[in-house]
Amino acid sequence: MPAGKIEHVEELATAAAAKYVPGSRLGPLISADQRKEVESFLEPGAGGADAVTVTSPLELPERGYYVSPTVISRVAPDSRLAQEEVFGPVLAVLAARSDEDAVALANDSIYGLGGAVWGPDEAALDVAGRLQTGQVDINGGAFNPAAPFGGYKQSGIGREIGEYGIADVLEIKAVQR
Repeated sequence: MPAGKIEHVEELATAAAAKYVPGSRLGPLISADQRKEVESFLEPGAGGADAVTVTSPLELPERGYYVSPTVISRVAPDSRLAQEEVFGPVLAVLAARSDEDAVALANDSIYGLGGAVWGPDEAALDVAGRLQTGQVDINGGAFNPAAPFGGYKQSGIGREIGEYGIADVLEIKAVQR
């Protein structure tokens, strides 16, 4: 990513994270163990040597297993943060030099639950089609409750919701007479 663009992305991501107020727009995690797991991604070195961490300076509610929304930028592609699913309010920012580089970075994981692409519609659609992930939002696309939910590789095996979710739990039988 060219100099100056990563800083702009960091500013946008930090401003967006600040809008997620714990106890209001952002709910708690399911358990103390899950909070501990998410916090382990925030420890020094989890994102790689070049990581720049920005945590929204929010006061957390006393009750519930909350984690402040956190943006970690300049994440190393081979770091734990880039390679594992966090399942908490943590955004890892990895810089790419081209669409091809971005696709390679996104696909370099054993997981593939969801992703997002921003850019000119045709180029974004092309990139979305090459991502090994079960769902891709383009330019902040609206949630579609009829779309199937599930991932690729070791993430979200099978499908839930919509026509594909129903088909995933049916046993097809042919009976001839």
